[in-house]
Amino acid sequence: MSLPDRPKPEVFHRLRRPPVRFPRVLKITALVFLGLMVLMFAGCAWLFGGLLASSLERVEPTRALILSVTAEGGFAPAGDPRLAEGARLSPEALARLNAQIAETGGALFITKPGCTAHSYRGTEEQEGDFVTCLAQADFLNNVQRLVEVVWVRQRGAWYVDDFTMQDARADE
Repeated sequence: MSLPDRPKPEVFHRLRRPPVRFPRVLKITALVFLGLMVLMFAGCAWLFGGLLASSLERVEPTRALILSVTAEGGFAPAGDPRLAEGARLSPEALARLNAQIAETGGALFITKPGCTAHSYRGTEEQEGDFVTCLAQADFLNNVQRLVEVVWVRQRGAWYVDDFTMQDARADE
């Protein structure tokens, strides 16, 4: 093949297939879908990250609350400032709890509380962020009890919504 017999470069340009182009509507739809997915994942990370942080920040205050309540002999019957507005502890339940604390004595040892956070929005009679903490406590009178403290966030601060003690029995 001699130099003049070769095809000119324009010929190769016509032989190549044109690149595939997506319609503009498909591009816009894909970008909107991708944006919505990013927003959804960011919202989930923000919500669950906040709940995890709430549960971790309630561990030490739970230990301190159990120690102080058992050392003081219970909650103050006439409006303890640590209790939330509309707390689940009724006056009768509070009196029973204080009697139960008085018979056990002060706490000697408390395990590290395990806390879980949950949030209710518009579906329950009580709305808000709640953290439930469970710990086992050994008391002066050779009694072991499981202590459950439910915290609720009201006006930006944490208050006790419920405080219960049950006998800790070993599995047989």
